[in-house]
Order: sequence, then structure tokens, then C-alpha cells
Amino acid sequence: MSSQTTHAMPDKASQAYVTTVALGLAAWLIFNSHLEAFYPIPWLAADGLLGNTLFFVISGLGIFSSLNQRRQNFWAYASRRFWRLYPAVLIALAFQMLFISRSYSADPMEILGMLFWPTRFTYVAIIVPMYLLAFASHRFWPKYAAPFLGSLCLLVYGLAYGHSMESFHTDTKLSIGTLLPLVSYAYFGFAFCLGGMLASRHSVAGFRWPWFWLAVLMTTLYVGIKYAMVVRGIGAIAYPVLHFLVLLLCLLALKLLCAPDLVARVLNWPLVGPFLAKSGSLSLEIYLVHAVLLEIAVFAAIAFPLNILFFALVTFLLAMVLQRLTKFLQGHFEK
Repeated sequence: MSSQTTHAMPDKASQAYVTTVALGLAAWLIFNSHLEAFYPIPWLAADGLLGNTLFFVISGLGIFSSLNQRRQNFWAYASRRFWRLYPAVLIALAFQMLFISRSYSADPMEILGMLFWPTRFTYVAIIVPMYLLAFASHRFWPKYAAPFLGSLCLLVYGLAYGHSMESFHTDTKLSIGTLLPLVSYAYFGFAFCLGGMLASRHSVAGFRWPWFWLAVLMTTLYVGIKYAMVVRGIGAIAYPVLHFLVLLLCLLALKLLCAPDLVARVLNWPLVGPFLAKSGSLSLEIYLVHAVLLEIAVFAAIAFPLNILFFALVTFLLAMVLQRLTKFLQGHFEK
């Protein structure tokens, strides 16, 4: 695959963030968040909010780092995004249609929506518009593209939040159903832009014990607040507080978990290191595979906790197969 891109001087700001471990952890947090039917106590299926937010922050960091480092035309930019995302998405959807659901609409618009956008995957529905908006804003206002987009996302978030307040009554438990989809979309869009803002600044990654204990304290606070809102239905109307805490936790995660020296040590651990390294490279595939396999009820019917272990193993193995298939397609296209 050829592209007509001219390379500017590399921006060193984000190169000291090594995201392998963070991406691996995010992938399995998202995996765990969908396992309500697997646990004897359903609320143990957590924490998708933290995992997804970290996923979007790292995505924004990578996209804006790429835009900052080289000037590229839209075709070169869009084709890279397409060939990284859509082969895996289309293979996962084809597997679902052929072996699981075995039914689909004949309406061309519904087929287009299912296969390309928004699809059934929330990540795809949000990230594709952010790809396009990131390129457009960076082309016209490179220095302030991420803050500008982030401000727009905050504006939409505030408007959607105000409208969602009508859905909250006394003892309402916080769940996806009580939020307007636009609230979550705007929030994750802002997380993406937050990563973009970091891409133009010097890296702060580095493991320090005071920051670690601050992360432990904030995680404890976050778990307590989320338990109150989601499980007990206490103060759910104040969910922006939860989102704010998660964003702070993601910044701490980038500082601690993406420090090159810490990542090097973690990846040298027996078994755990290689597993996290592979999971980091399979983060998209793990997300797609497990979302499709959730429709197979046999996994949840296995005795706890073997159901989770077996489901995770099958997901991991199929994610590796999916990655090999997509790399084959990408390599064939490049030739």
C-alpha cells in the first residue's frame, strides 16, 4: 500500500508511553464487564467503564500522535484506520451471522449499518466519527485540534446530561438504560480527545510510589461510589462525578502502567508478562470475539468459576486466530 505522505520531525511527547500492559488490562476489564450471567453475584461483572475509558484515551493518544508526527492526506490516513479496524470487525460479524445468529435483514441500509457503521459494537460506533473529526480538526487547527474537539464533546455531554436527569428518580440505579446513548458517546469522545491532548505534551509516565498509593485511594473511592450508584441506587443522578473519577484514574494509569521501566519489568514476569503482552496486541480482537461469543449460552451454564476461565481461554485463542486472519488480509492489501 503506497501513500503520498510527507514526514515532519517526530514529536517525542508521547513516545515514552508504552501502552502494552494498559491495553491488555483494559481488554480484560471490558471482557469481565459483560459477564453478569457468569457470576453468582452479578455486580462482580466490572469494570467496563474504566476499561472502555482507558481504551479510548489510548486510542486518542495514538491517533493524535500519528497526526502530529506526519502530514498525511485523507486517503492515507483513512485507509490505515480502515485496514486496522474493519477486517477484524467484518470477520467477527461474518462468524456471528454464519454460526450464531444465522439471520439478518435484507434491507440494504440495515446491512450497511450492521457491517460498516455503526455496527453492533459500541467502540466502532464511537471511534469511527472520532477518527474523521480528529483528521478534519487537525488539518485546520493542528495545535488545538484535541482541545477543540474535547470542548465540543463536553458541550454535548452537558446538554445530554441535563436531558437525562428526567430519567432519574429516587433510588434509581445507574445503568446503561437510564442514560441517553449520547451521554456515553460524548463522554468516550472526550476521553479520546483527552488522549489527544496528551499526545502534544511531554510524557509524564514514570512509576512512583506516592502516585501508586494515590491510584489505590482513588480506585477505592471509585469502587465505593460506583457500588452506591449501580447496586444501591444512591446518588445515581450525580454520575458525572463517576466519569470524572474514571478520567483521573486513566491519567494515573498512563503515568504508572505506561512507564517504560515498569512495563519492561512486568513483561519479564513468567506467564503473566507474555500473557499481558499478547493481550495488549489483541485488545481489539478480544473485544470483538467476546462480544460475539456472549450469544452462546453454553459458556454461562458451566459451573462458576470454570465458566469464566473457559470463556476467557476460548476468547483468547479465537482472538489470536482473528488477528492472524486480519494480518493476512492487511499484508495482501499492502502487496
